[in-house]
Amino acid sequence: FLNSLPWIYDLHDIDSSDPFLPRLKSDMERQAFLDTYIHFVSETYFEHTSNDYNNYELDMTDKCTKAIVMGSPFILHAQPGALQYLKDCGFKTFDKWWDESYDTEYDPDIKTEKLNNLFLELSSWSHDKWCNTLDEMGTILTQNYYNYYRIHTKVEYLKSLEKYIDDFVAKNDK
Repeated sequence: FLNSLPWIYDLHDIDSSDPFLPRLKSDMERQAFLDTYIHFVSETYFEHTSNDYNNYELDMTDKCTKAIVMGSPFILHAQPGALQYLKDCGFKTFDKWWDESYDTEYDPDIKTEKLNNLFLELSSWSHDKWCNTLDEMGTILTQNYYNYYRIHTKVEYLKSLEKYIDDFVAKNDK
């Protein structure tokens, strides 16, 4: 996950003066983020028999990155422990506003039921409640964006350092 940053989105390729609007695949995709309160992310893989991501390879893709760089709150339908992994990487999630216990659920039927119930709950929120909630989340959304940028920059720096070392060794290895 961390080694693959910045995935397919490059924060240096911004089409707008707004730092939360990196170039997406289309204007329609960008507009979808601007017109919604929350992003439901469904990763490719979401089942596993263990609820501890340290015991298996967690498969995270660019799908949750879109929400992070667009400054959008998200629900993550992924393998057990995916939200905890994001937290361990320095990202903040939204357990202050809704139940994230689905992240520790490894039974796919129970997890799906929890996610469906969460979707129904959040769908019932009024526009005013969403506006107030998003305002409260502002610091977290901004922190996630800058954490992403920090990791992205660190990865780029490490790539440059690795290239320098490889070139140095190749030149001096006789």
